Amino acid sequence: MSFQSCFTRTFDVIIFGTGYAAFGAALHLLEQNRSICIVSRQSDLLWESGRAYMPHTGASDHPLWSAYMAELKQRNATTKTETDGALAEVIATHFLAQKNIDLLYYSTPVAIEQNDTMLEAVIVATKSGYHRLVAKQWIDATETGEVIRQIDPQAQPRTPSKRHLFAYYQALEWPNQTDQHLSLETADLTWSSTLWPRQRRLTITLPGQIEHPRKQIVPALQAFYDTNNNLLNNTALSHCSLIDCPEYGANKTPLINLPQNVLTASPALCNRAIQTLSDRFVLGVDMASQLEQMAQCTPPANIFNRPINPVPQNTLHTEVLVAGAGTGGAYASIAAARSGAQVTTIEPYDFPGGIGAGGGIHWYYYGIPGGLQAEADQRTLDIMHLFGGKKHTRGFHPEARKLILEDLFDESGITFLKGTLVCAAHQTDRTVTHITLAGANGLTHLYAHAFIDATGDGDLAVQAGASFTFGRKGDGLVHAYSQSGGRLGIRDNHISMELLNFDAGFTDPTDAEDLTRARIAGICHYLKDTYSDESRWTYIAPAIGLRQSRQINTDYVVTLADLIERRKFPDAVGYTGAHYDNHAVDCEFESDEGLFWVWLCRQWREGRTACEIPYRMILPKDLDNVWIACRAAGVSQDAHHSFRMQRDIQRLGEIAGDAAALSVQHQSGARDIPFAKLRQKLADTGALDLEKSNDTRDFGPTDGINTLSELTDNTDISHEQIEAGLADLHAGKPSQTLWYLYRAQDTVQNNVVKALNSQNPLTSWLAAGILALWGDTRAEHRLLTAIRAQEYGYEDTDEAKTPEKFNRVVPNWMAAISFLRTCGTKNTLPVFQDFIGQGNLTLNVRTGMSLTLERLVDRNILTHSDRETVNRLLIALASHDIPDIIDLPVRNLTTNLTPKEPSPNNSPASKTQDNYRWQLVLVLSRISQKLGLPMPPEAEQFKNDKRALVRRAFEEIIS
Repeated sequence: MSFQSCFTRTFDVIIFGTGYAAFGAALHLLEQNRSICIVSRQSDLLWESGRAYMPHTGASDHPLWSAYMAELKQRNATTKTETDGALAEVIATHFLAQKNIDLLYYSTPVAIEQNDTMLEAVIVATKSGYHRLVAKQWIDATETGEVIRQIDPQAQPRTPSKRHLFAYYQALEWPNQTDQHLSLETADLTWSSTLWPRQRRLTITLPGQIEHPRKQIVPALQAFYDTNNNLLNNTALSHCSLIDCPEYGANKTPLINLPQNVLTASPALCNRAIQTLSDRFVLGVDMASQLEQMAQCTPPANIFNRPINPVPQNTLHTEVLVAGAGTGGAYASIAAARSGAQVTTIEPYDFPGGIGAGGGIHWYYYGIPGGLQAEADQRTLDIMHLFGGKKHTRGFHPEARKLILEDLFDESGITFLKGTLVCAAHQTDRTVTHITLAGANGLTHLYAHAFIDATGDGDLAVQAGASFTFGRKGDGLVHAYSQSGGRLGIRDNHISMELLNFDAGFTDPTDAEDLTRARIAGICHYLKDTYSDESRWTYIAPAIGLRQSRQINTDYVVTLADLIERRKFPDAVGYTGAHYDNHAVDCEFESDEGLFWVWLCRQWREGRTACEIPYRMILPKDLDNVWIACRAAGVSQDAHHSFRMQRDIQRLGEIAGDAAALSVQHQSGARDIPFAKLRQKLADTGALDLEKSNDTRDFGPTDGINTLSELTDNTDISHEQIEAGLADLHAGKPSQTLWYLYRAQDTVQNNVVKALNSQNPLTSWLAAGILALWGDTRAEHRLLTAIRAQEYGYEDTDEAKTPEKFNRVVPNWMAAISFLRTCGTKNTLPVFQDFIGQGNLTLNVRTGMSLTLERLVDRNILTHSDRETVNRLLIALASHDIPDIIDLPVRNLTTNLTPKEPSPNNSPASKTQDNYRWQLVLVLSRISQKLGLPMPPEAEQFKNDKRALVRRAFEEIIS
């Protein structure tokens, strides 16, 4: 299906909001065959179910409601009185994905464009700037009328009569016990059964006028725990409300002055009693039905060509601005505030903590602990007994982490602006003066002295003019994303809260439309024919799991060599340690060094990587008062595979926060702060103390610590390292030490050349790989021999580490195809011809050959006749008889079998199949362009692919 942007279309109706009112309106309009787009600054369809976990279904005899309830009932996701929140979100998302309804998440309405009588367009702010949405008619179904209030600033949302929060507990068995009620000073608590036998619910009911309802969760949990300690033994709190669900009584309709083609289905701007999910749904249906009698706008012909220059209505000032309260931004905010700076933090989600708190990855995967992180871990641990305790949770409890970080924000005096994002940054002479942020109340200019970019994608820095890189060179892909969810498990005969983390595909995190596509696809993977107490998902993580997008060009960029060789730096401010955790298996698209490390040294997991963290890696080259405290920091594509773990990013946040506060105190730029004071602040929290770092709190592995004892100031390879490498080479043993030989070429070249002629085939194979990385053509004959003989190379290897069992490695012949790209000559061409003639080549064999052919073309070593041979090879490689073009993101590269279509009841990870033929067509297109040949006809199709990363790759070669 060809891609058509929401920002280039005129819809019949655009609906703002993703609650039940918006869903009901959309279903009614779908019956009228209207073109619809649902727009939200969040990414949670049916937020009342999937984010507030409101269970109360209510009753309605409306046919659309009955049909939706029947769909839930068929999958065992509802009863007459209540609906399972996570499953409602999954089923509704899948339902709309199958219909002709566009969804646009991560987009905040910030300005309106109207004529005398009608609304023509709404400007939305996204991570990539401003865009225009155009429709004939409009419905505002946001909770408080975010668009209506921009049309009529006098419109005032009504105060709820009550606010409800919900906490869900799980146990293998519950005692026969009736509902309980407990009254507190600020809340009423109700304990009740749910639709699942293993689940119980604690409802926290608050006065409607209360501010910051979530602050009442821990006191409520503590009060219930104190009176029901025995009841809660051997239970796990699996999920609780991320936002409260308001309840409204009937009252008079607020007076609102609206254009002729606009309606409101906002619960806070209507006169109805809104108590249940069905009340909200029917509100949307009723409002949508009124559109048939209303005027329709005919947008001006030039509307999509108009400039977009929305004007902020508000201005704020602070000393340190932190853009993003995620993994790094939360700690940056706390560090800066504790150092005495006035801090304002903005965050698109409704909670701090990022991937660990809201992305479903609530445990640490390597990295070096210590610093502020240790304090947050301890405080999380201190309240985890209220959530089931450590034995019931893998890692830290994500809800406990959210609430602890919120407490730390309050204690530190941080101004926390939830539901906001940076959509523009303004700088003069390399100094950022202010940003423009977008939120529920429109646009605001925010001025500061120091700016910390913790957006994850470097949004602030890029909008201010910082240069960056994006994705790997071979095909432009960044790391796969995940869409995690919670599920129940049984460990040691008690219930446990488990996480499901799988690669769901690829997305461009800087593109709101593509991020929406990825979020929808990830959620739909959780669809099943039917759910049971044992097979259900307790929650769908509200934050999509993004591992990489932009890498900002900083004063120093950490490399794979820095990590493998365990470098020290003169401006060290911390430590990192992990392994080469690349989620890609198609290493032919990785760099030459990455290919060498994984496919020759076979060190994807075994090789521990570690180094000091240089302060310069968080300083954008092009800006003087900006720090990067997120995964967009200065690391190479290869180094990012290792240097991106939660502990790493938390450490960058602490460093950036302390540095920004010093910048304010000394009225200096990022490079002129008193560095000794920064080091002392970090030492005071234990961020530089490796002995304290060994206190892991049992929240995840820290094997990288073991390698930090080998940190070195020396950039040269030592004699001992060379000797170890030569010993492994002559023994035919793939290992980390082969890297040292590659890096010591001048010293070991003669030894490696001699090893090429060894009678030990493994020794000669390893020698050929090292020579190939040097670009030495003497390696070619040995590599071609491996291809002709289809050499395996794993005869004496532990079965668990063979290509059949471990998809990070491949047979020698397959690796040889890619190694030839650095050392091959025209002698490679006939061997490739013979190999292709065997037929039935898998996709990754073809892409490996194509990338090698591209390098041969780039080196200008081919004659006219050789180029004709290359042309024939391109035709053969493009054959449609490819057995595995539809496959999983993390697939087995040695099989010729295409995975069978998964049944709906398979694991979500088995449903992540996608078409990867585009990678082959991309490389073939580049080669054709370089040879002056016609491009494959599919290239134009992929330029309009629904996947943004695919479009981006082809747009770079097709003007």
